[in-house]
Amino acid sequence: MAFIATLAAVALVLPVFVEVWRTTRFFDTDDAMRLVQVRDLLAGQGWFDLVAHRLNPPDAVLSHWSRVIDVPLAGMILFFSLFTSREIAETLTRLTFPLLVQFAYFAALFTLFRRMAGPRALIAGFFLAVLCSSTNLQFLPGRIDHHAPQILLLVLMALMSVRCLAAQSSRAAMLLGCLIALSMAISIENLPFIVAILAVFSFGWIFAHEPTQRALRPLGAALAVASILAFAGTVPPARYLDPVADAFGIGHLAVLVATGLLFVACSVLTPHLRGGNARLALVLAAGLALVAALAAWCPYLLHDPLSGVDPLVRSTWLSRVREARPLWLLVVRAPVENIYHVGPLLLGIAAIAWAIRASSGAARWQWIALAALALAGALAAAWQVRALTSVLPIVLVGGAWAVVQAIRRFETQAMPWAVVKPACVAVLFCVQIWQGVAQSAAQALPVHAEMTPDESAAADTCFDASSYVPLRALPATKVLAPIDLGPFVLVYTPHAVVAAPYHRNNAGNRLFIETMLASPGNARALAEKSRAQVLAFCPFAREITLYYAKLAPDGLAAALLRGQPPAWLSRIDGQASGQASPIQLYVIR
Repeated sequence: MAFIATLAAVALVLPVFVEVWRTTRFFDTDDAMRLVQVRDLLAGQGWFDLVAHRLNPPDAVLSHWSRVIDVPLAGMILFFSLFTSREIAETLTRLTFPLLVQFAYFAALFTLFRRMAGPRALIAGFFLAVLCSSTNLQFLPGRIDHHAPQILLLVLMALMSVRCLAAQSSRAAMLLGCLIALSMAISIENLPFIVAILAVFSFGWIFAHEPTQRALRPLGAALAVASILAFAGTVPPARYLDPVADAFGIGHLAVLVATGLLFVACSVLTPHLRGGNARLALVLAAGLALVAALAAWCPYLLHDPLSGVDPLVRSTWLSRVREARPLWLLVVRAPVENIYHVGPLLLGIAAIAWAIRASSGAARWQWIALAALALAGALAAAWQVRALTSVLPIVLVGGAWAVVQAIRRFETQAMPWAVVKPACVAVLFCVQIWQGVAQSAAQALPVHAEMTPDESAAADTCFDASSYVPLRALPATKVLAPIDLGPFVLVYTPHAVVAAPYHRNNAGNRLFIETMLASPGNARALAEKSRAQVLAFCPFAREITLYYAKLAPDGLAAALLRGQPPAWLSRIDGQASGQASPIQLYVIR
């Protein structure tokens, strides 16, 4: 069934598959930057050297990513290179990798459906999973960033959790600890879900849930050991003590190891602490001590991981990145267009709550675990909407269970129209149907859009591979280009860039923004400060038309949009390469 679901999901996005193969197009900046990092690894850059050396040199930028995802990608590129050119090998890898991850994701999710709602849930779960457009966007052909693997790991963690909560399973408990460590080694985006899982096991021990009590020791031991190994394998020794909050750091390691040891201690003390009050007191005391230690030695972990972003960069660029916006803000500003985000999520949480009420014993604890994951995801999405792609598979389990309950009700009714009920229930949890309704309603209502369809199509040409042919023909240099274009310059050309959409690049991003907002006369000094020799400017880019030109009508970006470049910019004839491009190139003199 997972294989059929993968084929169905690919069939829905077949034009994307074809375009990636035909043009090597990237549909996301992170995928382009991931390939740049993999290329650097294959070219000999050290395992622990995570510096993006072509991003704002000479200082460059230390990436907050790890090498974990680079390993399968590099291996696949080397394998395909045995039979074809390196360029084709890269494209084959970009098409194959998301397919394999999506197949594993569907297999894990369908296993979770079956365990929580029985075999009957598989049919409904199949359609809900295949039509969960928001999540499946992370598995699009060409996607090679860490988001899809993290979604897979989250579903696997949920599956191992419910297995541990249903019956004694030391193997599942140890695997859960290893999955948590692996997820943290990749990135911290699953951290809210990990906290929720660990909290459920803590409460399971407090309330003397027998399977939980037996799982604590293998889970805690595996969590502590695997976290240390993951940290040592992905973090360079010279940076062990770096105070990082946006990647796996010493503070995160300390929390995971302390939690693992606490679980082992709780398991040892189980025969001696039979009362719930005593266990609650122990867990609360340990939790308060851990928070106090963090406040004293790692206070940065108690704040926003992106708090270090420059205020100008945050207000001008980061706050306008859709996936980084709060869900509640999107809904308040455009409720019709964004209702498909909220509808399936809230209904799924309600279905899980219904399942908790309708179940008992181990089954209830399993649903409590899924409820904790769903609530953690909802809170994370309230902060940044990108978390929705991770939490939706969890709430779909509640949707599949609700469909099974509707089928059972249908079987007890002789009325002909009763067969429609299960289908109607399934529709309520179908993300793609919600999205289609929202889009139709948005077209029917006088809703203000930032860009017209023609303007949006023109903006997309700024990221076409063919648009970078003239730039690639120039001798290697440093390029001053819009933030969102940075990864595409890096992946399609040999040049370095000043700016790119990564929050650690404060200096380069701020310098580019200041250059675009400054008057043409004042912008020259800023451009010279960047040490770039070429300015790449795409007049259709959303970043240019929606941000800089509107914020500073008399600034450099606005002047270039009007076709009035200052005298210190000399236009390069892009036709010399024989390839037309929407990207205008200027020599900075």
